[in-house]
Amino acid sequence: MLIKTKKVFNNLGYHYHHKIFFYENKYYCYPFWVVPINELATRCQELTIFAEVIEVFEENNISTLNVFSNNVNFVDLGNISCSFINKFRIIRQVQKKVKSYLSKNHIDEIIFEVPSFFAIYISRYFPNKSIFFIIGDMVRCIKIDEKFKDILNLKYKLLFLYYFVDKLTISYLSNKELSFGGAYRGIFKGQQRDQYSLIKNNTEAHFQSFKQCDVIKKIYIINKDFTKILTIFRLSPEKDINNIIECARFLKINNFNFIWNILGDGPCRGIFQKFIDDAGLSDQVILCGNIHHGSKFLDFVDNSDLYVLPNRNTGIGVGRTGWEMMARGLICIFPPLANRRHFNHGQNCFITRTGSPEEYFKCITNFIENSFDAQQISSNASQTAFDNAVEPAIDHIVNHITHTIR
Repeated sequence: MLIKTKKVFNNLGYHYHHKIFFYENKYYCYPFWVVPINELATRCQELTIFAEVIEVFEENNISTLNVFSNNVNFVDLGNISCSFINKFRIIRQVQKKVKSYLSKNHIDEIIFEVPSFFAIYISRYFPNKSIFFIIGDMVRCIKIDEKFKDILNLKYKLLFLYYFVDKLTISYLSNKELSFGGAYRGIFKGQQRDQYSLIKNNTEAHFQSFKQCDVIKKIYIINKDFTKILTIFRLSPEKDINNIIECARFLKINNFNFIWNILGDGPCRGIFQKFIDDAGLSDQVILCGNIHHGSKFLDFVDNSDLYVLPNRNTGIGVGRTGWEMMARGLICIFPPLANRRHFNHGQNCFITRTGSPEEYFKCITNFIENSFDAQQISSNASQTAFDNAVEPAIDHIVNHITHTIR
């Protein structure tokens, strides 16, 4: 069902640990973050973002970014993406900016995206001392400042903060479906349990880059004579390009007519192209480069028959792109890492057991030869994406803040 929004905050604060871009009196950031933040802003009279703001002077610098809603305000904290040593040098400057804003404006509650360096050092200045963390991409969270690379450092950060607040809430929200809950259970061992809470990963707990109105019901008319396969990933060493090449080779040997478009770029593009040429697949496997979100990107998606994620040993779950493909009703073939409760093999997607080229080949050919199942799987995929779009996630967060923290 569609989420009905209502204003529940006068002024909600949000600390973001990446850059915001400013161009011609408007603020921009990446779609995967602006979409949920704009949705959160619909629940507020005002939403104030505390972050580093960078002014840009050319429109092409923000051409792939989304613009924030009019009721989102910004407090520029300065160059907080500086080196780890320099963070200590500017901490007083950042604290002064936060205190100056709070002396003139009231914040109902404060949300911190992750327990970053500055989140810990400025959190004590906010009212009510009720700190709410949204921990989404745990891999990035642990690698904050390129210095903290393990769960122990995250534990120490949270324990340090624990003694400065009345209530600490950790909401584990991830579109990557990372099973990380066990790591939190021991963080506050021996502490008073009622002083913090943990929202476990559930159906509503996803920060997606699409809204419910963006989800479509794809009408599948399969052209068995020519199958269009799509893969989206960064062309880097850990990606299983060989998986694609071997699977494509099986398809060619068995006389299937297909094209396999790969969207994305990276340091290994030249090497990957050589692998494709050496395998004699230059007419079938096409490296298309980066295509940013927009009409051209959606044309690639909507004109494809299958989305294939070939990673066997890298990545977590299906990633943001996998969810976006399901939102377009595209039938997806995922690696074993996608074996999470939202994804059901043969119902809303295909999941390989070992991620071998032979299995991908079998899934693709099964789809081509038994296309009568395609419409139902596509419909189920769209429904799964609809149920996990950004509105339910924001509704979940707002309900928790208003009923648990307050």
